[in-house]
Amino acid sequence: NLSLSYVKLSHIGKSTFQGLQGTNLTILNLSQNSLSVIEDDSFQWLSSLQYLNLKHNNIHVSSRLFYGLSSLKHLNLINSLTGKIEDFPFHWLYHLEYLLMDNNNFPGITANMFTGLNNLKYLSLSNCNINLQKITNKTFLSLANSSLQVLNLTKTRISTIESGAFSSLGHLKILDLGLNEISQQLTGHEFKGLNNIQDIYLSYNKNLNLQSESFIFVPSLRKLMLRKVGCSNLALSPSPFHPLQNLTILDISNNNIANIKEDLFDGLDKLEILDMQHNNLARLWKQANPGGPVLFLKDLPNLQVLNLKSNGFDEIPVCVFKGLFQLKYLDLGWNNLNLLPATLFDDQASLNSLNLQKNLITSVEEKV
Repeated sequence: NLSLSYVKLSHIGKSTFQGLQGTNLTILNLSQNSLSVIEDDSFQWLSSLQYLNLKHNNIHVSSRLFYGLSSLKHLNLINSLTGKIEDFPFHWLYHLEYLLMDNNNFPGITANMFTGLNNLKYLSLSNCNINLQKITNKTFLSLANSSLQVLNLTKTRISTIESGAFSSLGHLKILDLGLNEISQQLTGHEFKGLNNIQDIYLSYNKNLNLQSESFIFVPSLRKLMLRKVGCSNLALSPSPFHPLQNLTILDISNNNIANIKEDLFDGLDKLEILDMQHNNLARLWKQANPGGPVLFLKDLPNLQVLNLKSNGFDEIPVCVFKGLFQLKYLDLGWNNLNLLPATLFDDQASLNSLNLQKNLITSVEEKV
């Protein structure tokens, strides 16, 4: 290992590391140096290097900057880049698995920016100012031959995802699009081609208008995060979640949802965690609701965690939790409940935690 961090290194020449040729150096830390010049082919002597940290510098990435690093597996470029990145910058890095490019400003993703990274598993572009407002089917085309499994695009100011935007990323398992400015109707074609996807994070975007087909091309999905995305209307038939038979975690909290249908979660037999806090579901549980109370929690046999905090509930149907035998955590806090039916929790023998704080309950029947 060699650490040259915080040594005020500003210039690396072609022969700087020549004395290390033939060594078994695997880790090189050049972070926190305000490096402004690294000459082409400067790393050609370090053929055994596996980890290179260039974090917090100010370097220009040329097409030959990383020449010779044929064994590199981990490259940290967080807050280190300046100016345009030349085309084919990483194609020397045949074995690279982790590429961290967070907190950078550069003009955009070029056509061949990631060409050659066939073994790449993890790519993070979080908090980058790179003109990524619109993701098209060409944006990540240079990763078509990669084995990318995780793509982090949080805080990149994305506003639109076009059809087939990720169609070249067939190995992807985790896609994080949270904390952006996406405002559009999700037709489903945005995620077409993500045949192995397991987790999609969409939380904290401007306005996602769901349709019945929004997730029709991602039946492998296990985790879907839709917190605070403005999807207030989920009274759709069929439900947008119906294709997601493998889903185990669903977050639709903080959306001001006021109207849903009884079959919203039909078919989600594997669902274990459901977050619905900070919505406006009170009317659905009222006896006076047209058609009676909406029992939207039925057919969730494996549900273990249920958060219904702050929904304005002032009535609770006696059979609303019927069949939830695996439930371990239930949050009904910050509602307006004042009466709990005697047999309300009869099926919750597995319950470990029940939160009823900040309600209007003054007494509880002994049988509850």
